[in-house]
Amino acid sequence: MALRKKQGTVLRLIFQTRVGFTSIVHQEQRGTLWCWAACVSMVLQGLDSPISQCALASMVLPKICPKCAEPCTDEEKVYQYCNVAYPIKCIEALWKQFKIQAAPPQGPIDSKAVLDELTAGHALQVLLGQSDDGGHLVLIIDVKRDSDGSLKILVADPSSDVDEASPKNLQDALGNLGWGEWRLTWTGLHF
Repeated sequence: MALRKKQGTVLRLIFQTRVGFTSIVHQEQRGTLWCWAACVSMVLQGLDSPISQCALASMVLPKICPKCAEPCTDEEKVYQYCNVAYPIKCIEALWKQFKIQAAPPQGPIDSKAVLDELTAGHALQVLLGQSDDGGHLVLIIDVKRDSDGSLKILVADPSSDVDEASPKNLQDALGNLGWGEWRLTWTGLHF
């Protein structure tokens, strides 16, 4: 079952009082390789600690990309010269740099574990791809109940928009986004 698009939505986490989430607003990635920056920026904005993708890149990319060492003063220059993928092996440390707790990455998790994370007020980050070394990052950000009573899991894809998936078809639906299979999961994203 393919994911259905949900256009232009501000997403409210239904269990926001537990960890202080106010909302996660979908952001498109500013660079073609900046899914990592969009995911971090979305979560930080949802936790009332906003940071732009450009500022985020200026803070963390000089460590891995010498040409990105200049401060972010010209956003177009940053997108042009610093359109760099962040190393997957460093994603957990990236979250911790911003005081976000993230469990070490694990493989795909079942729908019950996804729902448990969401009910605890935690977003999840997922790597889609052909290997554990690279691919595309998306966020699983919320769960909602449709008018017919069925649950839908909301997935924020920085390269497009917000998608909905049935919990029992989540792994297949993520694969249908076109980025490859569900490879890794970072859980427990919270302060």
